[in-house]
Amino acid sequence: MFESHFGFSAPPFQLNPDPTFYFGSKGHSNALAYLQYGVHQAEGFIVVTGDIGAGKTTLVRTLLEGLDATQVKAAQIASTQLDAVGLLQAMLTAFGVPHNPGAVSKASLISTLEAFFMTLAIKNKRALLVIDEAQNLSMDAIEELRMLSNFQLRKQALLQSFLVGQPELRGMIESQRLEQLRQRVIASCHLGPLDADETRRYIEHRLNRVGWNGNPSFEPEAFPHIHHATGGVPRRINLLCNRLLLSAFLENLTQVTTAQVLRIAQELRHEVGDATIAQPTGRVIADVPVTRRAPVAAAPVLDEVVRSPQPVAATPSSVQRVVRRELSAAVRTVLCVVDTPSGYLNAALLAASLEHSPIITRTVVVGLGAAQVFGPVENYAEVVDLPAIEVHLGIEGSPARRTAEAVLRVEALLDEFAPDLLVPLSTSDEAVACAMLASRKGVPVVRLDGGVRAPVAFEAARRNASLLDRIASQIFAPTQVAALTLSNEGIEVGQVQVMGSLTQDALSAADAASPLAQALMTHHGLTSGFALVTARVGHGRLTPQSLSKLVLMLSRVRGDLPMLWLVCGETQSALRGQGLGTVLSRSGISLASMPVFSSRLSILQRAACLITDHGDDLVDVAMSTGTPLLLLDETGEGGESADGRVAWLPFEASELGLPVNTRGANVVDLPIGETATSVAESMVSHLHGWLSRRDGETTIIEPPRRESASRLKEVGK
Repeated sequence: MFESHFGFSAPPFQLNPDPTFYFGSKGHSNALAYLQYGVHQAEGFIVVTGDIGAGKTTLVRTLLEGLDATQVKAAQIASTQLDAVGLLQAMLTAFGVPHNPGAVSKASLISTLEAFFMTLAIKNKRALLVIDEAQNLSMDAIEELRMLSNFQLRKQALLQSFLVGQPELRGMIESQRLEQLRQRVIASCHLGPLDADETRRYIEHRLNRVGWNGNPSFEPEAFPHIHHATGGVPRRINLLCNRLLLSAFLENLTQVTTAQVLRIAQELRHEVGDATIAQPTGRVIADVPVTRRAPVAAAPVLDEVVRSPQPVAATPSSVQRVVRRELSAAVRTVLCVVDTPSGYLNAALLAASLEHSPIITRTVVVGLGAAQVFGPVENYAEVVDLPAIEVHLGIEGSPARRTAEAVLRVEALLDEFAPDLLVPLSTSDEAVACAMLASRKGVPVVRLDGGVRAPVAFEAARRNASLLDRIASQIFAPTQVAALTLSNEGIEVGQVQVMGSLTQDALSAADAASPLAQALMTHHGLTSGFALVTARVGHGRLTPQSLSKLVLMLSRVRGDLPMLWLVCGETQSALRGQGLGTVLSRSGISLASMPVFSSRLSILQRAACLITDHGDDLVDVAMSTGTPLLLLDETGEGGESADGRVAWLPFEASELGLPVNTRGANVVDLPIGETATSVAESMVSHLHGWLSRRDGETTIIEPPRRESASRLKEVGK
């Protein structure tokens, strides 16, 4: 009625859920990030709860619209009172599976569903079921849904389920009868109301979506009263604002006033009762069972993180523990979670600054895989003192199994060491799950590369980085651009400190401590501006059969660009066995034995680009430093990257496909007076100050000491 009068293209405050009106409040954005993480796991259950009108259905539909229909077959059930058989019949109807609507045989219904799921799997698709108002399901229906989650093909789950409902759904899932289902909950979040500022932005967002030109305008004082009257619940806001616009139309008003808000809110209370237009309730994003201390910032957390269907021992034989120093005088403890050599080196640099800070702090470096992942300790000992305590979990298996084991084993370490902070130095699924667990247990999470987003070719890493930023209580952004990214994503400014990159500390320290790198480059007549190749065969990476194609491709794309290929023993043997050494020599491609990790870091700084496979341990370093990255595409299915920082390099390529800096300007000279450890020390100084303020301590933190990388090694000796 009033839409044409105000020039709107559609009703701005309709009550039906519509993803086109999705508003990314902090709570909704956090929940969407959690759900995207859960979908990525491709199995188990995801639980979304919230009061009536909190935006649950809109959130889920927004998520579903972002899924790739070629990979996921999604179906939605608006549950009423469904028993087990009724649920099975509703699932067949929702997925569009032909069946006899009058069939009541549970066995027949289940076999039909299983055949449908198998057919999807053969087509490389999976089924995703969304059940709205899931609190209305009977216990038998929920148990039947759990049984369906057992369907697998080649160890891959065939069905993933979203349970969306009101808060009482959480109580059902927490019941003893549903213990087995609870173990399969991958992610769970609770939607709370909007705060006063979000209420104003929500109203303006919906108006702008329909072409609002400022007519009618809103008195600034009207927004707090709308929030007060609706409690910040989106559906209540829609109901009240729809009536406000209707009133303005009927009374020929051009402004919504405070008096009008108070009057219309009172009328609605009389018409529909206080349950719909009520006083505001508290803002609750998630219920957090705290075992140690409550999180300082209102960091978003999951109520349930990954749980394994089968118990995993907290200290299995695969766990390796190294204790170099007890540090009995330590006042604080920090857990660093790592799974790559660069992450380990960054953790060691941070640990050295923590250990020798005014407030002595021990660092426990937790390696998610086996110790062999990081190579010999000599790789790092020449750069910095090794951490006092290391625990290598030796996790392996399928992605879901690794994540489940990581959660259970890290939970045991959190209970053992009672850390003051957890620092994830990885964006893997396992590291994200551990960060969620720490936040849930009241241990603050600290991010060291906040706001840094991997190239678009690394979708999972981008998503997980964003999720870690939302979990963190304190965030260190390496640049102002990264800080702006955080601000644009709704991260509070008070959580963010711009202090530079710890990776640059690692590169500078490695450069100062790795004369082998300089000697190797000098031997091959290289100084900077060359293409660095680190591709290797074996260990699930390139196949020996692909080496001849790789060598020919490198010969074509090299042009005038010098090229240095660092080869491991297995790769070198395969090249010799296929007689490819002569081709490389004629093409001007230099071969050198793969040096230790610190030397590879030093060489990378002087390279114009890095050519490697996606499993190489220099990939994350290249992305962090902005070194152009070309990923070998053996199958030709790598696709394209739109951000200019990374490109897939198929074996049929005739050119690199990315602009490279032939001057090799990745080496950053520190300003006079600065040292290789300045970033780590600045981070440590800030963290100690933040912890002291949080805990109400009066300790005064001295300015960080400035020591060279070589001096850093001598401090503890």
